[in-house]
Amino acid sequence: MKKIGVIGAGTMGRGVAELFASYNYLVILVDCSEKAVEDARKDIYNISRFKNIGVKNSQFCSPEQVLANITFTTNLNSLFDADFVVENTYENFEVKKKIYEEIDTICRSDVMFAVNTSCISITKLASVTNRPAQILGMHFMNPVSKIDAVEVIKGFYTSENTLSNALDLLKAVGKE
Repeated sequence: MKKIGVIGAGTMGRGVAELFASYNYLVILVDCSEKAVEDARKDIYNISRFKNIGVKNSQFCSPEQVLANITFTTNLNSLFDADFVVENTYENFEVKKKIYEEIDTICRSDVMFAVNTSCISITKLASVTNRPAQILGMHFMNPVSKIDAVEVIKGFYTSENTLSNALDLLKAVGKE
């Protein structure tokens, strides 16, 4: 996987985008609000700059490289070439349902979707797509850059391949 789609440019989405970009993944950060996208750009630069203060030979990219690794957009269609998508929108089933129905038609059929949720059924969300085996929960904790643990949740139909790929991706960015 080389390109990670991140939906939602709020606190969690910013953290997730910055995490993957810090490890040199290309990231597409999508939000419906232009202001949220611009605020995310500023915030991610500041997070990356702070993380690199006083760090020699950091495993992380420079703040400038982190920003260069992220495409900031309000266009959900930009996810057409993502290899993996992490959704971080409001904890509201109807909001998430609409997004999953849309990205299911935008993304390639082999792309896996991760729901950053602590309370919405993964199985229920997966049922609105044509790829229920490729949906799982990936609940990051705030602040994303500081907490190593990520809760990974299988839905009823989540395949072992999806689970394995998600765990490998998390391990690649220092999460457990």
